[in-house]
Amino acid sequence: MDDIIDGATYKKTENNFTDADKAKLDSLTPGVDGNWVFVGNDTNDYSTLGEAITAGEKDIIIRDNYVSIENDSIVVPDGIRILGIDRDTSIVRQANPGKDLLQIYANGTNIQNVTWDCGTNSAQAAVVIGDGSTAGTPNVSVGNDNVFKGNRVLGNPTVALGSGIFALFVAGASYSPGADTLTAFDNENLQSGNIIEDNIIESAWEGDGASFSLQKNGSISNNKVVGTRIAFYMCVNSQCSNNDVVDSASNGVFVATPHKSSIISGNTVSDSVNSGITIQPQVEHTPVTDDQKRNFMTILGNTVRRSGNHGLEINNSNNNAIGSNTFDQVANHGIYLQQCKENTVDGNTIINPRYTNVTPRGSGIYMVSNVIDNVISDNTITDTLGFAQ
Repeated sequence: MDDIIDGATYKKTENNFTDADKAKLDSLTPGVDGNWVFVGNDTNDYSTLGEAITAGEKDIIIRDNYVSIENDSIVVPDGIRILGIDRDTSIVRQANPGKDLLQIYANGTNIQNVTWDCGTNSAQAAVVIGDGSTAGTPNVSVGNDNVFKGNRVLGNPTVALGSGIFALFVAGASYSPGADTLTAFDNENLQSGNIIEDNIIESAWEGDGASFSLQKNGSISNNKVVGTRIAFYMCVNSQCSNNDVVDSASNGVFVATPHKSSIISGNTVSDSVNSGITIQPQVEHTPVTDDQKRNFMTILGNTVRRSGNHGLEINNSNNNAIGSNTFDQVANHGIYLQQCKENTVDGNTIINPRYTNVTPRGSGIYMVSNVIDNVISDNTITDTLGFAQ
């Protein structure tokens, strides 16, 4: 006989649902209902997450102090809910180095409070959201309206062997590189409504540890990203906001254009090896037209500290609003503009550019090669060390 607790149905009755479990579920998904099953030790319904999904379960709880060992990729169906009782101890781990861990080729999933571990065994991508197709066979009706919240993602750490890979890959539909992808962007044939929020994402890869690609009306926000960068690719009306990126092996936030009406705001980047925030064309999809360079992005209220190159680097991106950002003790220029038109650079604060005194020159704001009709006003540049030029 099933338990009925506050209108929610739970499949097992023996030692499966404690008051702490219920409190955690209520905090994660208020008003939760469904036929929830448990993955974990002893009297639980399933021993692994993969087993539960193969059995057709769609409302799954990963118990605390339990590691679900998987030997294949977990491909989830539409509408599935996976909740961990304790993010630090509700763990799903890929044992097969040749496999991704969680593949969300689905719509309307809600996945919260679990550690997804591809680091322990140097496996492939920990989490992939996409259409599941090969390149050139895109399906934008798949991979939409998914919520991935409050999780911990452990990426493959073996970059010294050249095998680094995405920790989290919001892939978009699978267009072939070049003209097909640019046409899809122009027509806004993109995945929609995906939310990546409040996660911890860890990787040592200098590439796109956390990638948010070919999306519209979605967001990657309030995440802590350690050791790698956020790559925000060719999106429309989406947000990259309030993320904390530390010790990235490359940039803090990399924004690939064309990009339209998206917001890059409130992010903090500390101690990145390269520029804190970089905005430039995606080389696989060039050349872009003049119209595709009119990006109308808002770059607002970000803070970059101690980046290994520029604070903000913008190349071939026009009609953006860049304001109220702070660039503090960056190794080269505070703001670097190249081949840019009709941007507004207003109210930014730049403190001690060229902080390391290693680069041959460093300015508060530096413009080179076809920087035309930009408006630069009311910025504050402070140099207390005498390094800037």
